[in-house]
Parts: sequence; C-alpha cells; structure tokens
Amino acid sequence: MITEKLKRDESLYAVPTRDSAAIAMPTACRERFRQDYADKNLTTNDAIIALHREIKSIIDPKDEISSQIRECVARQGYAIVSGFPTDDSKPDTPLKKVVDIPTGNSITEKTLVYLSSLLGMPHSYEQENSGRYIHNLYPVKGDETVASGTGSEVDLEFHTEIAFDDNKPDYLLLTAVRSRTEQNVPTTLVNVPEVLAQLSEKEIKLLQERIYFVRAPYSFSGGDDIYYRRSLADFSKGGSFCFNFNRGVVHCGTPEAKSLFEKLRALFNEYAFEALLSPGSALIIDNNQMLHGRSLFKPVFDGKDRWLQRLYVKKIQEAV
Repeated sequence: MITEKLKRDESLYAVPTRDSAAIAMPTACRERFRQDYADKNLTTNDAIIALHREIKSIIDPKDEISSQIRECVARQGYAIVSGFPTDDSKPDTPLKKVVDIPTGNSITEKTLVYLSSLLGMPHSYEQENSGRYIHNLYPVKGDETVASGTGSEVDLEFHTEIAFDDNKPDYLLLTAVRSRTEQNVPTTLVNVPEVLAQLSEKEIKLLQERIYFVRAPYSFSGGDDIYYRRSLADFSKGGSFCFNFNRGVVHCGTPEAKSLFEKLRALFNEYAFEALLSPGSALIIDNNQMLHGRSLFKPVFDGKDRWLQRLYVKKIQEAV
C-alpha cells in the first residue's frame, strides 16, 4: 500500500526536522571559496559551465561538507546552507526588468554554481530568462500584482517549478544578493510526502491518474492557453517520487479530482514552514518532493529591495 509505504519508508517520507536541514560552511571553506572563485566572471552560460566543471573536478565526492549537503537534501527534501562569503559591494536592486544585470563577478553566482556541482548540471529553458542559467528575482514596478518572481503584493502559492514539463528541474537553488529586514520575506516550503501520508489509498491512486491538465506559462506557449495532461503524483521512476502542483495553472478533469486538489491545498498550508534567506546563505529545494512559495510584501523601489538569484539543476543522468 502506497500510503503505508509513505508512512514507514524514510526514503519517501521525510518528516522535516528543521534544525537538521541547516548546514554551516566552515570558516576555512568560506575563505578558500572566496580565494579560488571571487575573480571568476560568469556573464555567459559557457563561463558558468566551465566553472561548474572546474569545481566538480576538484571536489572530493567524500568531502564532509559536500556529503552533508547531498545527504540532507536527499533526506529532508531541502537544505539551508549558510556561511558563504558575501560581496563587499553590489549594484542597486533594479526597478525594472533588466536582461543583463552587471553581476557576473558576484560571489552569489559562484555559490549557486558550487551547489549545482554537488547535485547535477545547471539547466535552463530558452523561453525563460532567454535561456540564461542565473535568474534574478526582484520586485518590478508595475508587476506588483503579478504572481511571479517579479511580483510582490500578491502571494506566490505553493507550486512545483515548471510543473507542466516532464523535463522540469530536479532542484531549485536560491541565494540572496540582498535582503531587507523590515520586509521579512521568507520562502515558504512544504514537504509533499509528509502531506500525502495523511491521504487514503484511494486518494493517492487518484493523484496518479492522468486527469489533471497543467497550463504552460505564457512565455513557453507564445501567449496561448496550452494544457498538458499530467498526473500529480508519480511513483514509477525507479522507486523515486515526483509531484506536480500549481494551483493557478492546473485544471482538474473530474469533480473528485477537484475536491482532492482543494483538500491538498488546505493541507499544504497546514504543513507549511519557512526559510529566510540572507546574504551568505542559500536554499536547495528538491523540486520533485517539495513545493515552495512566497508571501506578499511591500516593495519600496529605492534600490534596496529583496533580491534573490535562482539556478535550476538537473540530475546528471537526465541533464540536457
């Protein structure tokens, strides 16, 4: 029975112990990181891949901190890693959408590349951010009520990243270029197997039926409403687990599916917890096991608003 397995199999059902998901980089590692990578310029995808290969070639797979990070993500579905070096100076948070932000020398980008080297390969989509690996997320004036990384005054509900696509990222990496204490904008998280363990076997089977239709973002569809038939839960990938959820773009094919979808939404809110990023810290999210979101906040638009950077990662055997 799948529900029984969720409740007893720690490989599928990891009850998050919040403290155990927090990992601190040793001071020596932080200083070595700055010394080795601070002068690397990552203005192109090729430069990012070159640094990824360089880091991967010199990291001992049995290195204690690297193993600790990987094991934490595998066990908990996420990890908060602190103690990375921070930039002495940084540009103002942009006020509008800017394709090329002068952050190629930012230590935050090296942080994301380092973490990606532990988990897989950087991954991108031509339709999003023009195919660039590093995404800059900050409030854009005029987008306040848009439910996206450029919005602010609307909640980003729990969702799977790129939920419509079978080739979605396996991991989502986030780090803070800038945080604003008074805004206090954490990333909200929920461990999906923890929630699914509360469902009946019948409900679990309903989640596995391909009776849900996920709309592709308009950036992928050219502005058209294009839906992909999906199941919400998939246990078929060699015993691993995959989940897809995004309330704003999912259409349920039956009344029973709709009722279960709304039940899940309520349970996700009940089991939610928060991770607050500040410069020098990074968040790793397993995009198959976890959902993430963000509460609304009020931007000031003075160049000092919250600014995160994001990198998608695919497991190496599946990287494209």
